[in-house]
Amino acid sequence: MSVIFTHNEHDVVSEAGSTVGHVEGFTIKIKPMSTNSLFRGRRFRTKAYDEYEKEVWYQLPDSIKVPEGKISLKYLVGLFNKNADMANVEKAFTDILQKKLGFNDKNIYKLEMERTDVSRGDEFISFEIKPWNQK
Repeated sequence: MSVIFTHNEHDVVSEAGSTVGHVEGFTIKIKPMSTNSLFRGRRFRTKAYDEYEKEVWYQLPDSIKVPEGKISLKYLVGLFNKNADMANVEKAFTDILQKKLGFNDKNIYKLEMERTDVSRGDEFISFEIKPWNQK
């Protein structure tokens, strides 16, 4: 396996030689692993997740329209627990969001997340869905 690791501001270039993105930071040449590949066998939903899904479903208005095609999804998450993992919050909420709003999360081409610390009982998730425009 050849190791390709780069640092600093640069374009990310595919093996075919075309520019596929731009980052200021680090790039590691490896296929990203899906959550679906992390576990063996079946995983079973908890009662807490079922209740969470029902509450999110109830609070989401039916009037939200999702753009056709590729989309950009932005989250602002208010968390009390300073040790909470934002990525875990995103997966559960996005799965429910796509089910309720009728889109496929494979169409998310840009995902932004930001967190803010809040008092217990003031937790929230704000989101914005827009068409994705590659720059």
